[in-house]
Amino acid sequence: MLLEMKNITKQFPGVKALDDVSLTLDKGEVVAICGENGAGKSTLIKVLSGAYTPNNGEIFINDKKQSGMNPISSIKNGIGVIYQELNSVDQLSVAENIFIGNLPKNKANMVDYKQLKKDSKVLLDKVGLNVNPFETMENLSIAEKQLVEIAKALTKDIKILVMDEPTAALNTKEIQILFKIVKGLLEKGIGILYISHRMEEIFEISDKVCVMRDGRMIKTLVTKETQSSELISLMVGREIKDLYPVKHEIPAHSPIGFKIDNVSTSSLKNISFSVQKGEIVGLFGLMGCGRTEIARAIFGVDKITGGTMEIDSQKYAPKSPSHAKNRGVAYLPSDRKKDGLMLIHTVRENATVTVFDKIKSSGLLNKKKEKKLVENWVTELGIKTSSIETEINTLSGGNQQKVVLAKWLSTDPRLLILNEPTRGIDVGAKTEIYKLMQKLCDQGISIIMMSSDLPEVMALSDKIIIVRDREVAGIVGKNDFNQDDILSTSIGV
Repeated sequence: MLLEMKNITKQFPGVKALDDVSLTLDKGEVVAICGENGAGKSTLIKVLSGAYTPNNGEIFINDKKQSGMNPISSIKNGIGVIYQELNSVDQLSVAENIFIGNLPKNKANMVDYKQLKKDSKVLLDKVGLNVNPFETMENLSIAEKQLVEIAKALTKDIKILVMDEPTAALNTKEIQILFKIVKGLLEKGIGILYISHRMEEIFEISDKVCVMRDGRMIKTLVTKETQSSELISLMVGREIKDLYPVKHEIPAHSPIGFKIDNVSTSSLKNISFSVQKGEIVGLFGLMGCGRTEIARAIFGVDKITGGTMEIDSQKYAPKSPSHAKNRGVAYLPSDRKKDGLMLIHTVRENATVTVFDKIKSSGLLNKKKEKKLVENWVTELGIKTSSIETEINTLSGGNQQKVVLAKWLSTDPRLLILNEPTRGIDVGAKTEIYKLMQKLCDQGISIIMMSSDLPEVMALSDKIIIVRDREVAGIVGKNDFNQDDILSTSIGV
């Protein structure tokens, strides 16, 4: 046995985040941990990494009891963690991030940049990331940053690797590269704790599955002896028979809600497609294909150098995100931590920052209106928080995502752009968001959805725009959806 966490309890003011939780991990084994947002998964990992001190319980590594665990002793014990919320230093280079705290030195005790480039290139090749080692991290996409985090973990002499939603921003090809890396680590006797909401991954890669709910360990199962339906029922405490609720049919002759025609930017080439009112259009492509750049152009972040756009048949040329918002466009970004939230502010402040004009009276903020608005969203979206005055950075990733969604839905958008809307969100919450998307479509809102999860895109979209090399490579109607064909087009085969 490599690791044993025994009867771990962690109490925060008013909340028991972990309640008598136990798990074991053997050498060369993958143990998946699954559960809804707020189940206690991240808290358990932070106890293991030494970020949190448990109120009760014991941790054994190689049968040796650990006491006073902290981040430094955790690293010395060979524990490496790849967090869902990335911890890159955006102002430094890719290579510096990979070897941060362990940069190679020359005889003059200065950083040996030649060796740094060579060493980082080996690791970047291993994780399948083709970028300049000295590219600044802030210029990378969230998927590329995730691969850098994986490369960083491979620099350390790890015995236990914790992976928290490592594939959330990765596409199919990148996921297979990651799994190849994982199998290589297992052959070296490294044990892996793998947190994921993706059922297909859990069944492909894990030996055992630990299901958590409401801070408790509900059950540990042998993966090959269970089914996804059983896991989902254990996770949410109820059966979810329809993971992808069937969306309504778009009314015949539904008018065009949004149109983009031959739009180019400094990075896009002649983008053209349309979205009917009440329609969900999926944008799909491999990492770096240009999906996010399309969203940025529509939302007024990137300057348009050619082409036109229309909303409800009226010319639309956004000068800024604020201008776009005032024309009825809302954008939920893929990186909620960096682009979607004010992390040191409350749930209330984050949920209403876009709608001050709606909640003021005589030029002053109306606290009663504000409270009512936020409490309505907390109820409707099922946001798990002890209070609307809770600081947003204390919420789980999934609940943070729901607050970002509430912030933009408060603006009553006509066009809603969702970039990885279910990234890091549990099965039950995903279903709630899918149903909400259907409800918004019934109200005539046009939706553009981007996701790295092709089955999700196919299940929810009325048509799919395939993006490759920053231009439209194909448009596929729902009746013609075929996973192999869509992937082939996105790759360029």
